[in-house]
Amino acid sequence: MDHAVSEIGMPMALSTWVGDRPQVPEDSVAIGRDVWIGAGAIVLGGISIGEGAVIGAGAVVTRDIEPFGIAVGNPARVVKLRFRSDSERERHSAELDRREQN
Repeated sequence: MDHAVSEIGMPMALSTWVGDRPQVPEDSVAIGRDVWIGAGAIVLGGISIGEGAVIGAGAVVTRDIEPFGIAVGNPARVVKLRFRSDSERERHSAELDRREQN
């Protein structure tokens, strides 16, 4: 979505760029709290990365990443979860809430 690739008769070098048009929802990236994004990772527009997720260095994120997912590769895929159980994930979120209140 960074360039208007479907403009008929327009060379790519002259096509409409994302910065030259009004913003659309697909331009936004939503990143939850306590997310780690490794060096050189690329996150495409319109993507949501859930709370507590980890994105590996050099990953190319082309779809949403679930909360606490550890995603690597090109395209990035979740290979495991940061915590073993729902109760651990809930305790982690609760501790983050507590820290934010102090």
